[in-house]
Amino acid sequence: MRAKAAKLIKWGAIVLGVVLLTVLVLRAYDSQRGPPLELWHTHVPHELTAAEIAKSDWVKYVAAEQRILDEVRDEVTDKLEAEADAYWASRR
Repeated sequence: MRAKAAKLIKWGAIVLGVVLLTVLVLRAYDSQRGPPLELWHTHVPHELTAAEIAKSDWVKYVAAEQRILDEVRDEVTDKLEAEADAYWASRR
């Protein structure tokens, strides 16, 4: 009886492992079928490190955050607006 239970648990674990692996493979495949990432997905602004934040006061922190916002505006928002303008101009 004990051997049957151990065998059943072993096969159950194998089936569960195969099911989980299949779900993982299908999810990975499905994630690659979508459209490519847009600019706002891929841009990583230059932020302060934890050590720099620890050494900073409030004024330095706010200035660093403003630099990040300016960088995102220059590298993402302005480029997206230019792309959108070009897109809508081509539709006229």
